[in-house]
Amino acid sequence: MERVTGTRSIRPVWVRLRAGLADGDTLTVVRLADLHWALVRLVEMLAALQHEGVRFRSITESIDSNHPGYADLIEGLMQLPGQVSIVRSQAVRSSAAGRARGRQGGRTQTLTPEQAERAQRLYDQREMTAEAIAAEFGISRATLYRYVRPSQAKKGSEPVMRTNERKAK
Repeated sequence: MERVTGTRSIRPVWVRLRAGLADGDTLTVVRLADLHWALVRLVEMLAALQHEGVRFRSITESIDSNHPGYADLIEGLMQLPGQVSIVRSQAVRSSAAGRARGRQGGRTQTLTPEQAERAQRLYDQREMTAEAIAAEFGISRATLYRYVRPSQAKKGSEPVMRTNERKAK
């Protein structure tokens, strides 16, 4: 098992393995990702094996170079990296065009700015628990803490009560 990040193009185990393969040998892997996770490198490796006369098998994906359609598979896979880059560039252009039209990507905010201000005021008043404030807005306590800032609380005030704490009267 090789313990090298995918960004490295020189893979010592692969180099040693490939040096030991000869024409007519069969390289068998459990899954394609064991050979390489990057599609471009994977296709290059499979094409190199095919060129050197080394047969290839992947158990999980049921790929076998002895199958008559294997050459067509390699040919098709060699076209994919170009298609992926086209799709990626189209997505980037589309996102830029959306931003130019005023669209903003990402998840929509749970609270409106007015609700967030009100939640901050309630939090700063220290009269309700964080759980109660969150329940009032229909959000979780974790979401509430994404909206409120403790630094705006009055200096010297006691922290927000938890549900298991009782305010002394």
